[in-house]
Amino acid sequence: NDLIYTLFEDREQNLWVGGRDGLYRLTPARFVTYTMQDGLNCNNVTSIREDTSGGLWLGTWGGGVNRLHDGRFSAIAVTNGLTQDTVLSLFEGRDRSLYVGMDYPGIVNRIKPGGTNDFVRPAGMITAPVRVIHQDQAGGLWIGTSKGLNLLRDGALQTFTATNGLPGDNITALCESRAGPIWIGTDGGLSRWADGKFENITD
Repeated sequence: NDLIYTLFEDREQNLWVGGRDGLYRLTPARFVTYTMQDGLNCNNVTSIREDTSGGLWLGTWGGGVNRLHDGRFSAIAVTNGLTQDTVLSLFEGRDRSLYVGMDYPGIVNRIKPGGTNDFVRPAGMITAPVRVIHQDQAGGLWIGTSKGLNLLRDGALQTFTATNGLPGDNITALCESRAGPIWIGTDGGLSRWADGKFENITD
């Protein structure tokens, strides 16, 4: 199948490709495919992240989160603590917790080192699929959804949409520059958050 959801290059320069029919690894020497026959609990891989210990976390559509480490797969799904099995985004936080963004209504789980799991959805969070997550240098958690952007900092939640200055509501990418500003990709263009306001980038 040709449907590809996500790409990730690890520290050993392997290119990992997540698609509807499994996980693929491209190296200069060979092409390797991983499916349920190899230990994945779901072939539909939507997101990929590498943790600080070299393990590869895989979000799936229907199987929760899988982890590949030392050639073996393990899974965290609804059956052992995850809120939903439809995962869209992953991010490793500053404390090595894995943040897991899910489909509607837009739930984020946090898997702490050691495997304990808790639920992140403060009152007022935008109700929509969580497409991208980023934790900034100051510890703020940015949660991008298909209907706007959430910022959770020190227990306080802010939400942003096009009415607050974003160029679009569908948040597709988040990136923090070394100088500090947060770059935000949307369905309406690119924006930068700095000094408490959005600056939209136009031609």
